[in-house]
Amino acid sequence: MSQNEIERLRLEIDEIDEQIIALFCERQKVAEKIGIIKKEFSLPIVDQERKKQILKARRKKACEIGLSESDLGDLFDFLHKKAVEIQS
Repeated sequence: MSQNEIERLRLEIDEIDEQIIALFCERQKVAEKIGIIKKEFSLPIVDQERKKQILKARRKKACEIGLSESDLGDLFDFLHKKAVEIQS
């Protein structure tokens, strides 16, 4: 593999990272809106049943596309934690 190929692949990763950042920002904005509604209706911040359903569905998807369930679990734990923080 040449240095040019490595640089090309790094640029590809940079572009993907930018997309991830934009999507994370969008996700946080939606989580904030959900938090406002939850506060308005005195709903709990964490819905344990929904969390279980989401993790189950995401783990299934991870298996289907060849991702590690553990890595995906770590990612969604992080995303859930950040959503809870923004809603609190």
